[in-house]
Amino acid sequence: ALLAVGAGHSVYSNSLTGNRMVSNGLAGILVHAIGTASGSAAASNAGSNSIVENFIASNGPDAIAGATTPTGVSVYGDSPVLDLIIYGNTFATETVDVFFNSASFLNIYSNDLVGTTGLVNQNPAGVVNARENYWGCAYVTAPGTGGCSAIIGPNITYIPWLTASINQTPATTT
Repeated sequence: ALLAVGAGHSVYSNSLTGNRMVSNGLAGILVHAIGTASGSAAASNAGSNSIVENFIASNGPDAIAGATTPTGVSVYGDSPVLDLIIYGNTFATETVDVFFNSASFLNIYSNDLVGTTGLVNQNPAGVVNARENYWGCAYVTAPGTGGCSAIIGPNITYIPWLTASINQTPATTT
């Protein structure tokens, strides 16, 4: 978890790389920036972090962010979560692979997003660049159709998408 909880608190410039986040009671990875600027304290900062080449499966929800179903990565901020990158991850047996609820910009690319819902953008002020992810789609089927992982919410760019998995080995949850 990358948690900046409280005005002026920070967790930044971290890289979560090469881990297995499996069967946690909460979402596999939490990124929270909770605490707006007040008085002389700056807003909380959960910026410049990266989530790279992890295996994320069978995790729980993140009610604080608004994710009520099993979720792989949950990003929440009442302060903007800036410069977060989600790259090269393999998701399995999640209802929602990536849940985003922040009035900021998220880069998510080269991931296997094969949950029921690959991506949710809960915040109408949030913008997500989700190009070049694999959504479990056949060559001509768009994300959200034909048995592919769904995309929910505004301000999500997903074209072009990958037509093959980034992971060359079968996904397992053990």
